[in-house]
Amino acid sequence: MAPSRSLIDAGRRVPVITVAVGLLTAAVSIAALAHPALLQSLERHPTPGASWMSWRLVTSLFVHDGWFALAFNLLGFAIVGAAVERRMGAARWIVIYLVSGIVGELVGLRWQPLGAGNSVASFGLVGALVALNVRRGGSPTTLAVLYASEWVLVYAGLELRGVTGAVIAGVLCAALGPVVGRARETGPRGLGVALAAGTLVLAAVLCLMRDIHGPPLIAGGILGALSERDTSRRRTARDSRRWDS
Repeated sequence: MAPSRSLIDAGRRVPVITVAVGLLTAAVSIAALAHPALLQSLERHPTPGASWMSWRLVTSLFVHDGWFALAFNLLGFAIVGAAVERRMGAARWIVIYLVSGIVGELVGLRWQPLGAGNSVASFGLVGALVALNVRRGGSPTTLAVLYASEWVLVYAGLELRGVTGAVIAGVLCAALGPVVGRARETGPRGLGVALAAGTLVLAAVLCLMRDIHGPPLIAGGILGALSERDTSRRRTARDSRRWDS
């Protein structure tokens, strides 16, 4: 089945918010890496009182504590963020990004008290993208979903087992590539469901391992599913009014 014109138009839409947030994150992170005092003033911090402010739950999403983390996170963010914004729009993108990010930072205050980075918010976008693809299997977002799944798997391997875990995850992704390619051609809907199930399992594993990326991944999936259901209802109501007229 050929994609509808609305999906094609969505795929051509410039992801303005993704570009803006990505540039802002890069600029603030570079400044913070050059001036450690700035990083310390913006990162997640467990100490109550003067050393901790609620705004750190947001500012910590715009700084990184290492060059590798900055480059690695921004690459995944750009691909996944653009796909979500083009399909869901800027307003819903912002809600999913901020809510998922704050969930990750709140959990981080207990599980990983000191830290920074936008990966928790980006994992929320991953959850939303996977949820969206379940309802719209075979849409133009499918390739982004495949990348997002690989990104999360490699990131989880890096977080849980270091470089060795990341390498193992990368090899696994490469081995599964041909299988995923055939599944995408023969049953995109089934592929979307399989990826969603795998993402949910991975999120549960991350939560059990007390990794702060698990909760925002789940939160983003829930928000994405709710958003898409609301969109489907509005579309159905609009089509019904057109039919009646």
